[in-house]
Amino acid sequence: MERKAKSGGKVYEKGKPLSFQMQFSTGFEMDEKVKKWFDEWQNLPYISPYENATRLGSTTDEVDKWAAGVLHELLNLFVSKKADKEGLLYVGEWLGIRSLFKRALLNHPGIFYVSGKMGTYTVVLKEGYKRGWSAEKNEIVDIRSRYMHLMHLVPEDRKATTNAPVGSKKEEKKTSKQPGENNKNHEKDASANSKASELDDSDDEDAYDDEDE
Repeated sequence: MERKAKSGGKVYEKGKPLSFQMQFSTGFEMDEKVKKWFDEWQNLPYISPYENATRLGSTTDEVDKWAAGVLHELLNLFVSKKADKEGLLYVGEWLGIRSLFKRALLNHPGIFYVSGKMGTYTVVLKEGYKRGWSAEKNEIVDIRSRYMHLMHLVPEDRKATTNAPVGSKKEEKKTSKQPGENNKNHEKDASANSKASELDDSDDEDAYDDEDE
């Protein structure tokens, strides 16, 4: 956050207030008292996550903002801007601030989002996403997204093949009596399929949307 504050020719002095980007979920409501607390919290001095701020106590707003900064920094290290909740808490336990991590996740839904899909709890850095998609393009994420896109196409192709209509017995008898015509038809189908596959390969990248939540 400090590096971003200094970018673009901006002047920032160490220890001055820095505000976190807040993105509250649709329908989230807060009363005036809570909003006032958030505003005051944002105006507190920003302490670098690489400094030890436990001297400030375990229940102060200053140490709460520092713990949020540590979590923010950790999540920014991941390409996807999200990580397993238990893994983050283990890191917090190793640092001796597990309880501060849990408090930061509970108190700041505008900064962190905890997802419980598939029985696994994942902490997501909200500012890393825009409308459910990654705010920053990354080659690794792009390659993974393309791979997942292809993997989803395979079951659909199999399903289409399984549900294909079967010809009647009369048609099967006709085709079995005319092997020469069958060979010609197979050649035509093969050439048509090869052309279709070429078209699919060329259009796949254009039709693909980059991923981002």
